[in-house]
Amino acid sequence: MRPSSTYSTEIRSGEVRLGLGTFDTAHEAMRQRAQELAPPPRLITDEDCHKNWRRERRLSLTEMNEQAMALWCQRFPQDVINEQQLFVERRAKREERRVE
Repeated sequence: MRPSSTYSTEIRSGEVRLGLGTFDTAHEAMRQRAQELAPPPRLITDEDCHKNWRRERRLSLTEMNEQAMALWCQRFPQDVINEQQLFVERRAKREERRVE
């Protein structure tokens, strides 16, 4: 996540980096890249159709969750600030343990 509240995606291998783009949500970043890399599945059998339906349903639920979280962040900005502070404190404690 960038300071601008957008998500940047990249692939790293050793010192080589391949930037994939910047997106509004983490889910959007992953979904966009997955669609570029993997073509849509062939729906040959009823089982294939059912698996695809389940996959699309999970994606739909994930998108609804992203929308709900965005709405929550708009309505309760103090919760977002508190969560970010919690993560800062956790990182600091983890770093203290590493140093010890």
